[in-house]
Amino acid sequence: MVEGLALLTEAAEQVALLRILRSFRPDLVIWPVVDMEEPGNIEPASRPVAFASGVIVPPDLLARFGRGASNFHPGPPAYPGWAPAHFALYDRADSFGVTVHAMAERARAVADAALCAVLERPQQYPPQLHGVTFTASPPENT
Repeated sequence: MVEGLALLTEAAEQVALLRILRSFRPDLVIWPVVDMEEPGNIEPASRPVAFASGVIVPPDLLARFGRGASNFHPGPPAYPGWAPAHFALYDRADSFGVTVHAMAERARAVADAALCAVLERPQQYPPQLHGVTFTASPPENT
């Protein structure tokens, strides 16, 4: 079980993501970081998780954490890179989604990385950029 996360994302995304993650695991230790320049106080047993970040984690830091690192890309593999929702809307894509892949030393594109999951859903038109979202809710207690 993961004991901590190094959450690599922009400051604007951190507020919402911290709230969502803590709704699933209130006991989870989360270190919000904007870059990996100074990971000094991040526990090596934690797992780096990036969301919509252009930061490439250096190989020595990937090796330091050793528990695997994941990148959440807010778009399907057909729309890698920056602003995938904008490009999907421009293309009038039939579907849109999110991609999770394992970070690796040599992966420079989603196509080069080990895909962990892809979730897509039909896109409705007329397009609305703010309508291209997914919502997360904690699982119900059983």
